[in-house]
Order: sequence, then structure tokens, then C-alpha cells
Amino acid sequence: MKTIQLKEINHSEVTGKIAEFIREKSEGMSGGVVGLSGGVDSTVVACIAKEAYSNVTGNEVVGYILPVGKQSIVDSLAVVKLLGIRHEVIDIGPLVEAYFALQPKAVYSTHERGNVISRIRAVVLNSKAAAEGKLVLGTGNYDEDVCIGYYTLFGDGAVHVSPIGGLHKRFVRE
Repeated sequence: MKTIQLKEINHSEVTGKIAEFIREKSEGMSGGVVGLSGGVDSTVVACIAKEAYSNVTGNEVVGYILPVGKQSIVDSLAVVKLLGIRHEVIDIGPLVEAYFALQPKAVYSTHERGNVISRIRAVVLNSKAAAEGKLVLGTGNYDEDVCIGYYTLFGDGAVHVSPIGGLHKRFVRE
């Protein structure tokens, strides 16, 4: 029986290249914002962005935690504490409910409700980034964004750059 040999990467080298990419794309900006879910993708992007900006005066990564109502933010808060980055928690529940109150027929499935929430998060992240002269750093990985198309158009796909967009999910986890 033949075994499949999986590709390996040099994690330090890849992280360095992604950090360099973030620095280059942030030229003339004051850093980047990332929507922190507490999951592996947003955590890795925040961590690499912090490294990217560590020696760039005036640049920083800011984590935005955007729960809907009583959604847990414990993991996201642990990430910002661990990284020591500036953050803000904004409950977008009132925005979501206001939208659905104005457009009651817009929710025809749980899936579509999730897409609307993702789009509202994108509006908040892009507004915050614009106000601070920062880039929106995407958190999508290759497997989700390209292989299975697991992103919301004008939602989590509405970013300026996608630092881990070329990495398969297993490399992000590693």
C-alpha cells in the first residue's frame, strides 16, 4: 500500500514572509484591524500582524470582538490578553435586530441570517479601519476561501488583504 506524503512547510519562514507581506501592504497606513472570533484563523492573523508591526513605529494591530448579544467572547478576550493588543468589544446584536426589523423577509434561513451577521461585521471592521487609517486583515485560509468557497460575499471576504489566504487549514493549525 502506498502512503501519501503530505507537504511540509518551514513555519518560521512562512510566518516571516506573511509578516513582511502585512508590513508592505500597510505602508502609509497605521496598521491593521482584525475581527477576533477566538478561533485559530483570527488568532494566527492577529499574532502575525503583531509581529509584523512590532518594529514599525506608529503601526499596530487592533482586535475587534463583534459578538451578537450574549455570544461568548471568552476565547477572543484570552487572545487579546495573551498578545497584549488593543481591542474593542462591540455588541452588534442591536444592528442585526434593526436590520431584520426593517427587512423581515431577508431571513429565510439560518444560513442567510449568518451571512447578514457576517456582512454587518464587515461594515463595522471597514468603518473602524477607515477611521484609523488601517487595513482590514482577513482571516480566511485557502481551504475555506478557495477550495470550498466558505466565506460570505461582502462579509468575511470584504477585506483589504488576506494574510493566510494561501495557507491550507492544517498549516494554519500547525
